[in-house]
Amino acid sequence: MSSRSDALDRLQAEIPRLWRGRGAGPAGTSVLPSGHPPLDELLPGGGWPVGALTELLYPRPGLGELSLFLPVLRQCSQSAQRVALIAPPLLPNGPALAARGVVLQQLLLIRCTTAAERRWAAEQCLRSGLFGCLLLWPGRCADQDLRRLQLAAEQSQTLTVLYRDPDCRLQASPAQLRLLLQASDQRSELLLFKARGLNCSTSAPLRPFGDSQSWRGDSPWSEPLTAISPTTIGPWRRQRQRPLQSSANDETTRRAG
Repeated sequence: MSSRSDALDRLQAEIPRLWRGRGAGPAGTSVLPSGHPPLDELLPGGGWPVGALTELLYPRPGLGELSLFLPVLRQCSQSAQRVALIAPPLLPNGPALAARGVVLQQLLLIRCTTAAERRWAAEQCLRSGLFGCLLLWPGRCADQDLRRLQLAAEQSQTLTVLYRDPDCRLQASPAQLRLLLQASDQRSELLLFKARGLNCSTSAPLRPFGDSQSWRGDSPWSEPLTAISPTTIGPWRRQRQRPLQSSANDETTRRAG
């Protein structure tokens, strides 16, 4: 048994990406605090992994999937790091993001027509070394597509988040961290079902909204972000509204920034 353990130790030293199912993952893995202390207690290393894929599976937009990462977006943008949103299903609401401390000048919204374009854009952003956080809605991904994204993420110092459909839970993924956002009328919950060093799934009630940006394990969802207009929902603006590049929205964004 000792010789087997010694052999595994040597392999792990030679191959940094190698990790043991019951271990905490490779030593020296960088993380970014999530901004939600109780969540950090659940996450291996105490935060979101940097230089690796994180997958968030969710059934529909507007459940807090963007607000969950607002503390990181704020931290990165305020430290002069770029933040990329690639092919989101709804338009970001600039004034609402600015009200939460996100520096809009560091925010890059990339629209893509095909899934291949989305992946290509993500790889270019990761290789550039300019981005502290990248949020990607990749569409359908084959196994080799996920591996390419994982390799690109490993060569960066970027928090890379993939937003995917809950059905993708059955697909094998090289992502270091996988979570499922579940919601009902009374309760929302974040299920952590894959992480290095995690022996079984674990979950926590979720409250990503609120002025304090706090997590409260005994609370259901609170109200969304303060609406800028009757048609805004949380940090998102519906696609049917005027696009961000219109002059009216540009003026609003400049005033908010």
